[in-house]
Amino acid sequence: MAKYSVASLTTLAQSVGFKGAAVGIAVAIALAESGGDSSATHPNSNGSVDYGLWQINSIHTEYNYARLISDVTYNATAAFQLSSGGTNWTPWRTYQTGAYKQYLGSVGGGGTSAPTSKAIKGTSNGYPKGQCTWYADDRYHALTGYYVPWSGNAKDWAALAMSKGWSVSPSPIVPSIVCFQAGVQGADTTFGHVGVLERINTDGTLYVSMQNWNGITYPNTTYWTFHTGAGVSFIYAVGGSQSPGGGLSSPVDMPVTFGSVGYTGVLEQVHETIINVPGFYGIALALDEAEQFPGYIDLTQPQTVNIVGINTGVTLPDVSGLIRSGVATVTDNAVPTIIRGTLIATGALLILALLMKAAGSNPQSIAALVAGE
Repeated sequence: MAKYSVASLTTLAQSVGFKGAAVGIAVAIALAESGGDSSATHPNSNGSVDYGLWQINSIHTEYNYARLISDVTYNATAAFQLSSGGTNWTPWRTYQTGAYKQYLGSVGGGGTSAPTSKAIKGTSNGYPKGQCTWYADDRYHALTGYYVPWSGNAKDWAALAMSKGWSVSPSPIVPSIVCFQAGVQGADTTFGHVGVLERINTDGTLYVSMQNWNGITYPNTTYWTFHTGAGVSFIYAVGGSQSPGGGLSSPVDMPVTFGSVGYTGVLEQVHETIINVPGFYGIALALDEAEQFPGYIDLTQPQTVNIVGINTGVTLPDVSGLIRSGVATVTDNAVPTIIRGTLIATGALLILALLMKAAGSNPQSIAALVAGE
């Protein structure tokens, strides 16, 4: 049994998107429903079962019941969705009966305002310049005034952040530090990778700035398009103001929408690089970025089969997601393929022209030159 305190529930509620008075209500309902016990279950007279912190009912078959108990962020996200973003609490009986009100005083302000979670603030950037960790720390500090107060490999940042009072969410928040586990979406297979989320594109993809991606380090910053999914988390500090020196008092949560391909990440990236680094050098950097292959893009969302409110453990493949993944992978890799092919062909023609010039346009001399005679 894992018991969550008011402070932990507050941070959790804020991390999935609850804001303002909705945070206090969400925490009060969790306490009334489960007592803050993440493993709580309750069978109902109609045969349904309630699961986890917010006692999500099994009639909502879109959720994985086992995960509602094992993953508190997943449970909180379900509560956020079922409450229409904290605007409709009627799905919870403790709200209908008013039983949740007894906990409002304990969450601060009688439920009229969200308690503020204070993240521990680092004093400086202790990472080696040019590493992805150094850049993420430096850029996040420039945006919020917060240095990270931990040290460790990129893949460990999510766990380290939670131990220091920072919020970690599977949902993208601008600005936040994006943490990729080892091998995820091209991240280093040993150390993982971190960057900073600059914006969420209209198709739901993530526009991330970083260093030491594909070996490009300080002073050059690269920009690339990623997507949410397994092994990707978003780290941010809550407390104070959003201006430098404070962190985030009300993080901007821009929900991701799936199902739209329309990928323009490569073109956006070229445009951004040329603007930031003008002249021929900027064009060269943009071409270097544009010819990098993003690889396979996974947009699938497999669904678990539930029968009469019981999780069967059987997962159905997401056929439409596989189709979208295929289209996105082809379109996102097409431009780098064309650019790289064009560069190779252009280079080959230039070399041939130089050989012809050196040999005086004599085919026999060219053959001798190539043979090293």
